Amino acid sequence: MNTRNPGLLSLTAGSEGIVLQDGELHRFLVSKLDTLFHSWGYTPVHTPMADYADDYAETVGVSVPPYTYRFVDREGQILSLRSDITLFLVKQIHHLLKSAVLPLRMCYSDSIVRYQDAIDIGKNEFFQSGAELLGVSGRDGDLEILVLLARVLESLDLPNPVIHVGSRELFDQLWSDKNQHDKEEARKALSMREFRTLSKEDQQTARLFSFIGNTAEFRNYATSWSSHISKQAQVALDELIDRAATLESLVPVIEVRIDLSELGSQGYHSGIVFSAYLPGADSSIASGGRYDRLLKNLELEVPAIGFSLMTSKVASLLSPSTQLGDYHELANRENFEKRYHQAEALRAQGKKVRL
Repeated sequence: MNTRNPGLLSLTAGSEGIVLQDGELHRFLVSKLDTLFHSWGYTPVHTPMADYADDYAETVGVSVPPYTYRFVDREGQILSLRSDITLFLVKQIHHLLKSAVLPLRMCYSDSIVRYQDAIDIGKNEFFQSGAELLGVSGRDGDLEILVLLARVLESLDLPNPVIHVGSRELFDQLWSDKNQHDKEEARKALSMREFRTLSKEDQQTARLFSFIGNTAEFRNYATSWSSHISKQAQVALDELIDRAATLESLVPVIEVRIDLSELGSQGYHSGIVFSAYLPGADSSIASGGRYDRLLKNLELEVPAIGFSLMTSKVASLLSPSTQLGDYHELANRENFEKRYHQAEALRAQGKKVRL
């Protein structure tokens, strides 16, 4: 039975169109990002739009997320649409990693489809650009991806971007005595900063995760932690401070905040996690982090970290006229041949010309 109200403005679930000037701006952004990724040595990859849904739990060790769209193919097999490029990418290349020459640097620009909300019109499909670094562990891998994200934000000349850096490892260490269900509930509560939903015992630990500020402020805030946390948690704490402080020094034009409620958007995240925000955006425009545990599910000791940028969110905050410039109009409107030769001369100078 069709329950859709034909009187409501709606799009086909999971669809998004990019046309006219928006389409031109979208292509401009993707081209700019592709050029930047290429200059860093990242190779383009493309993941399938659909894959067998039941394979993920067995092959990758992680089931496809619950917000994934599923459908039945002509042979009766259940397929899932691409809702997470990282997950689909790992599934696609995992059998190559045992013999691959590491590190692997990969980039992509593609769509994902995921169920958001029945009244969130047209926002089930998102276009992402991102980068994945496999085979570089620890400090060097963390900083390469963090600095690359900062350079992306800088290159797009976005208005006052801020990168929030947190630590999934610190959270895992401080909640190490909890079962998986309780840990996940705590992670959700901390990410949403809804501390009251936690038990009184957990609320005491949760207060540590209320901090948002710069590295210098966090150093002062964390001085009293040493006597209350394990050595493993202290290591995670020190790594967080180091990554944030180094990012601040390497790309000073981008504001960096340590945000302990930043715990990663996916269950497979580990170690350093981060998101980028802009004034006027209703949520993060980019997110990422380390995901070593996803590959460990495949019995692969391959460190991995990456990020994705929501290209459509970024485009909506930019002015097409200022980013793309205007088309040059030709004075001679009588003779096509003369207009063509004049236009070619102007295009050779880098100008955009309409005949």
